Amino acid sequence: MTGLTLLGVDHYDFKGKERLDALLEYLKPEIITLETSEKAREMTAQLRKENEKTILEGMIARGFPEKNLKAILTFLESCTPNFEYQSAVEYCARTGNSYFLIDHPQQS
Repeated sequence: MTGLTLLGVDHYDFKGKERLDALLEYLKPEIITLETSEKAREMTAQLRKENEKTILEGMIARGFPEKNLKAILTFLESCTPNFEYQSAVEYCARTGNSYFLIDHPQQS
């Protein structure tokens, strides 16, 4: 790939990871930069962990069968802002290319 391509994603697109994976395979970038930081990723994971019980309780209160909750949480995880990071890491692992987190950690 030559040139520079900027991509924006809809963080809550249920098919976002699938679409981004296909686009990365099409574009074949040598370098990927992501507008995130390790601190931001850690904070997101911590918030999700802290709120998982509340999310589950809310889903039960709304009538979701308890046996389906794990599948629902797995599905919701697939459409969170982490999918672009996952896609980049997987693509770079397959191709040997590089990705960089470019957000300043003190501002995340």
